[in-house]
Amino acid sequence: MEQGRASNGAFTNTTAHAAFSPCGQYRWWLERLWQPAAPRLLFIGLNPSRAGGQRNDPTLRRLVGFAQRWGYGSLEVLNLFARVSPSPPVLRRVADPVGADTDDWIRRRLAAQPEATLWLGWGNQGAWRRRDQGVLALVQGRGLWALGLTAAGQPRHPLYVASDVALQPLTWRNQQTLGHPVGTSVSLPGAPPCPASPAAMPCICI
Repeated sequence: MEQGRASNGAFTNTTAHAAFSPCGQYRWWLERLWQPAAPRLLFIGLNPSRAGGQRNDPTLRRLVGFAQRWGYGSLEVLNLFARVSPSPPVLRRVADPVGADTDDWIRRRLAAQPEATLWLGWGNQGAWRRRDQGVLALVQGRGLWALGLTAAGQPRHPLYVASDVALQPLTWRNQQTLGHPVGTSVSLPGAPPCPASPAAMPCICI
């Protein structure tokens, strides 16, 4: 478990945790906790950028800012694609952008936090590989929330909305995936393969 007080824009009195694959190329889960007794917020985004157990990035700072303004006491972050990459074009060249344990982590965190508000915010690129549809199948039966929808009908990414936009119940314009083109998948130079971890022993890296 990678944990500590996050740097690069740290949040006061906040405990930080993150779970990565053994190879470090996939981040399965991230948490920031500042008020344990307050309601919990669970966010599903596109893919991890640079944030971890001891580091924040612009997207995470924006997420926590929203969560604190709305009165939540913690934030958990999951993703459609678990591959760590600050660049969407690079992500599209990865042989396995999803990661072997991603869906298992989503299922387990949803089960662990049945009362948490579930916020979706992956933007238009979530339709790549029909990944939006795969994750929507995993969250069936939960109330879904978003910062509105893009023109293409996907839940808006938090970096691209005003800071005073309110979280609202999610109403889909079109239940079908929007057909973003799928690029050629190749392995990135110098990136060793990351083996799947046993389901009974989730990859939590120090």
